[in-house]
Amino acid sequence: MRQFFSKHSPTRTSGVSPFVTWQHFTRRVERRLLADTALRRAVIVSGTALSFVCYIALVTVGQ
Repeated sequence: MRQFFSKHSPTRTSGVSPFVTWQHFTRRVERRLLADTALRRAVIVSGTALSFVCYIALVTVGQ
């Protein structure tokens, strides 16, 4: 039993199949892309809000 756990322990890297490694890599890439998309969306929303506030300020000052 002890041999089984030492041979199949999750910390052992030599026995990891390429599929598992590729899955891990793609999950990291997907997470990074989702974070980039969220950041891009936040920048667009905040820029739109700032433009709207500036427009209201210009209209108010112009009157």
